[in-house]
Amino acid sequence: MNQENFIYFDGITKNIKIFLFYKKKNYQKKFFIEKSENLPSFFFKVLNKLKIKIDHKFNLYACLGPGNYTSIRNTITLTKTLSSIYNNKCFGIPLGSIKKIASNPKLEFYSIEDIKKIIEKKRYKKNLIPIY
Repeated sequence: MNQENFIYFDGITKNIKIFLFYKKKNYQKKFFIEKSENLPSFFFKVLNKLKIKIDHKFNLYACLGPGNYTSIRNTITLTKTLSSIYNNKCFGIPLGSIKKIASNPKLEFYSIEDIKKIIEKKRYKKNLIPIY
């Protein structure tokens, strides 16, 4: 299957994960931020470092939780904001979907390949409503 470019945000803990699939290459970034409100600046630093420019061809995904309420809300807000600015489609992925597909039972170790499987099997939601 021909995979679309995508960006995935996971804010279920304070260790934020960003997965990017761009031009058939995988990029994974995990970092700890004290305040998830700083996520946009970290995200754009990552994009600049990788020399990736967002456009309307990216699909955007956010982990819906359950997990850290504030981090989840901030990743969803960033996803919706990017969608509004760049006219992207955005979707939510419940943690339960990740648990069912993840190759490693410890969720902190799931990978971009697991997210690709979820996208391929269409186990995402069209609404971005957090799960608590």
